[in-house]
Amino acid sequence: MSHQFLPVQYPSVRIALEFREKREMRQAAKEMKFEHAADLRDKLKYLRERELVVR
Repeated sequence: MSHQFLPVQYPSVRIALEFREKREMRQAAKEMKFEHAADLRDKLKYLRERELVVR
């Protein structure tokens, strides 16, 4: 899977990005756009994994 975003090293920016992605994921699920919601879920998982590596 290729991700087209950079890992975020600043906690406040990372938190804001995670919040936005979660909100978008929930909205996509409400609209029954399950593939898009799953892509966002995977993106969030990737961000969290990268955070563990960066620290």
